[in-house]
Amino acid sequence: MDDRLKLPACSKPLEAFAERPLRNGQGTVTVACSGASAWRLFVPVRATHNVSVVVAANSLSRGQRISKADVRLHQSSSVTLPLDYVTRLEDVVGLTLRRSVPAGTVLVTGAMDHPNLVARGDLVTLVAGSGGIMVKAAGTALEDAALTERVRVRTQAGRVVEGVVEALNLVRVGPRR
Repeated sequence: MDDRLKLPACSKPLEAFAERPLRNGQGTVTVACSGASAWRLFVPVRATHNVSVVVAANSLSRGQRISKADVRLHQSSSVTLPLDYVTRLEDVVGLTLRRSVPAGTVLVTGAMDHPNLVARGDLVTLVAGSGGIMVKAAGTALEDAALTERVRVRTQAGRVVEGVVEALNLVRVGPRR
């Protein structure tokens, strides 16, 4: 510690703890003395470690569906990483890009979308039911939607229902099983 602080010697072992979790390897640690002459000191810290992150293996275009050949793992310092970086290749393969990405760029979850599994005008299968009973019906999608998104569908009877996309051209209506 800096001698200019003029802190009295502590009669007990010093305690150190982080007030809040470190973000991007940076934060503040509280060093405290709980002895006869108690005091607290806030010390800025910077912790670094290497993290395996997913990066673009080559330049990728907006709207492009990511394949395994488009990405690779790269060791990077934790201090320089964005908050929502991706660490597993399987988490990005099959997703589409919201914007163009230069080669070597760390991929973040906000830059990718699940591809649409239902397109407006597609014939979809509506499923409903629970337990051992399941009902299926055909319908026409009224809008595009990706996995787990809500979508409106017109049934063959002309009624408009809303459900959640579970797979390619498969929409669940009603409560989840």
